Amino acid sequence: MAAGASFGLTNVLIFDPLFPLMLKTAGTLYLLWLAWKVAGAPAPGTDMKAMHPTGYIAGLWMLWHNPKGWAMTAAAAAAYANLASSPGQMALVMGLSFGIAALASLSIWCYAGRELARRIKKPAHWRIVNSSLGALIMASTIPMWL
Repeated sequence: MAAGASFGLTNVLIFDPLFPLMLKTAGTLYLLWLAWKVAGAPAPGTDMKAMHPTGYIAGLWMLWHNPKGWAMTAAAAAAYANLASSPGQMALVMGLSFGIAALASLSIWCYAGRELARRIKKPAHWRIVNSSLGALIMASTIPMWL
């Protein structure tokens, strides 16, 4: 996803210098909306959706239709487009960078999520966790603008 977004966006950025600003703005707005949804999410097991988790194939399919993933990779490609001399080089750099970072971060998130689900039992505690995660998503938009 990062490689594809980088390859395509590098070509677009050559022709439209306002595109990075529009992309960062749209990505920021989406992430702020997502933070709001995460902060207000119910505790696991308290709604019907939690009873039927997404399967492996559906999860893989969802990855390519994840607006947050596209917003993140597109914003990174726009922000760092000047680091590469060609769209192909940018695609390689972004693909490798995101792949390595995803391997580490997703492993940590999966482990932490499993442990939270195992240890936190009270809905009030989940509200604190979800509010904290929503605040972290909001804070993650700041580096895009620095």
